[in-house]
Order: sequence, then C-alpha cells, then structure tokens
Amino acid sequence: MNIKRIAAVVFAIAALSAQAAKPVPVPEPVPLTPPKPIVIKSQKMVEKCLLLNARQTLEYEFKTSAKVNFNLHYHKGDAIYYPVKKDRTNSENDSYEAQVREEFCLMWENKTSTDVELNYSYKVRK
Repeated sequence: MNIKRIAAVVFAIAALSAQAAKPVPVPEPVPLTPPKPIVIKSQKMVEKCLLLNARQTLEYEFKTSAKVNFNLHYHKGDAIYYPVKKDRTNSENDSYEAQVREEFCLMWENKTSTDVELNYSYKVRK
C-alpha cells in the first residue's frame, strides 16, 4: 500500500470517528395541537373525528365556559360504542388507547340555553 492510500484511509477513519463522537439529538416531545376555540350553539354538538390504529393513544384535553356532555365514540355498523362518556363536565385531561382500528370521534354536546365556548387540543401517540 502506498503512503497516499494509507493517508486517505487514516483520514477517512478519523472523519468517521469524529462523526460518531457527536451526540445524537434527542427529538422534542410532540406537543398537543394548539387549542382550538369553538362556539357550541345552544342545543347543538361539535365533534372532531380521527382514525386511530389499535394500540395508538389519543391524548386530549378541553375546557368549556359551561358544562357540556362529552364522549369519545366510534361506529360499527348501526352500533355506537362509547369508550369514554362524561355528562355535565367543563374540563377533561385524559388519554385513551384504542383497542381496534376505527375512526374515533371526540364529541361535545351543549344542552344549555346559551352558547358555550370550547377550547380543546389533542395528539395521537404511536
């Protein structure tokens, strides 16, 4: 092996070693979506639906200006399944791990005689 070739190999090994010594950045945790302010009209409902795979976790939180009925549900044929159901609440901060692959819907229902302001956010963890 000639000197130029040895020098090239040594240089390449040194460059790779320097690269390997650099710390690998740790990714930042994914934050919840920014709060989405929405007005729920009197006697109306609002829902946000998204597809979850089995074993994915939906983290959600919300606050309302008055008590509402809240649920997390999905449809299978004519049946509706409610893994989470809370009546007369004005805030929740929780998570749900899907057991099946389905389109899940967060739903808020305003049973009051006045409009209600809703602020919510969510994220899906794999």
